[in-house]
Amino acid sequence: MDVKDFLLSHKQSSQDISSQVFTANLKREISLGLLGKSNCVPMIPTYLTANLPKQSNVTNIIIDAGGTNFRVCLGSFDKYGKPTFSDFSSTTMPGVKFSLNKEEFFGQIAKNISYLVDKATNIGFCFSYAVDMEQSLDGIITIFSKEIKTSGVLGSYVGAETLQSLRKYSDISRKIVICNDTVATLLGGKCSCNKQYSTYLGYIFGTGTNVSYIENNKNIKKLDLPEGEMIINTEVSNFDKFILGDFDKVIVDKTLAPSQQLIEKVSSGRYLPSLIKEAVRIAKQEKLLSYSAVENEKFYTDYKVNTAELSNFLSIGSQSVAKYFPNASDKDILSQLIYAFIDRSAKIGALLVSAFVTQSANSTSSLPLAIVAEGTTFYKLYNYRKLFEQYLKELLPKDLSFDILGGNELNLCGTLLASMQL
Repeated sequence: MDVKDFLLSHKQSSQDISSQVFTANLKREISLGLLGKSNCVPMIPTYLTANLPKQSNVTNIIIDAGGTNFRVCLGSFDKYGKPTFSDFSSTTMPGVKFSLNKEEFFGQIAKNISYLVDKATNIGFCFSYAVDMEQSLDGIITIFSKEIKTSGVLGSYVGAETLQSLRKYSDISRKIVICNDTVATLLGGKCSCNKQYSTYLGYIFGTGTNVSYIENNKNIKKLDLPEGEMIINTEVSNFDKFILGDFDKVIVDKTLAPSQQLIEKVSSGRYLPSLIKEAVRIAKQEKLLSYSAVENEKFYTDYKVNTAELSNFLSIGSQSVAKYFPNASDKDILSQLIYAFIDRSAKIGALLVSAFVTQSANSTSSLPLAIVAEGTTFYKLYNYRKLFEQYLKELLPKDLSFDILGGNELNLCGTLLASMQL
């Protein structure tokens, strides 16, 4: 048995994912989500457009609550529309290390931004979790992903609770806008780009994964909206209409919410190391790896491997991983396993993005489209971007061209732009 047959036997190969079936199932959920009837792709309206004005000389507090880090700063646009940021602070995202109740969670958020309360009034809050948005630009937390630990927080208004907790430090009346990180990424790309594009998509591939895009209001059937366009936070990380592989099932069952965020749990940077460790464990059992090499066992029982180290093993033979595989043949097998999981993740990412490209407003324009990509894993995971682009070219119509846009602090730029709507 070789690596290819091993993965196929456990339904863990990219070949096990039928592009046609996957796309058809996802398109069905997209349509249902726009009707308010999908149980896995909620298609959340943001009430934000991609054509917000850059107001000069307005300074707002900007918050970026990510999968790992919680960052705060001041942001403003100068008279040329260039974003500037200052007074940075960064700490661990509340709920990463310890479970927090509602009062503790929002109390920690308020404490983290309290040093800026006398320097600016209104707040743009990039919140990297599923939020059911309302026309007030506030939203209710519906799901915590990325293994954030809280109790009593789901169902809370992010903005209102943050402002209420902030009153401990300041009684100034403030406004707040909540936007998802994928939405902030889309807006950040639009904000930072001088080239003309037919439409923009935001794509996150890091600790978690998600897509945002611009939709015609007439297609958002669950709302009675005027003519126009709106950014949709798809929360496609919760898509579950696909077949789980054997290793997927083991890892998903060990997470805090096994029935949620399934496509994220089989592809994103937070979960790839666990999937690969499980693959090594079974490969050892089935004698694909050397049965006598006890070091292999320590790799999946003791070693806290991360995505960066696995990537470095492929690129430079990182010894932090290599030492667990003293046999040259085992090193080669591990390389093949890691690469195969990266390839599978890239195919999944391309399938997710391609479905929303064809759904997007103005996607039939002769102009190229912009895919604004954010996430350390997207740019640094060995060959991920290359594989993603290859799959995307295969999936999209031949006459449709695209650019991958990146940049510094896209989340902050997009959140600052969103705050201009206050």
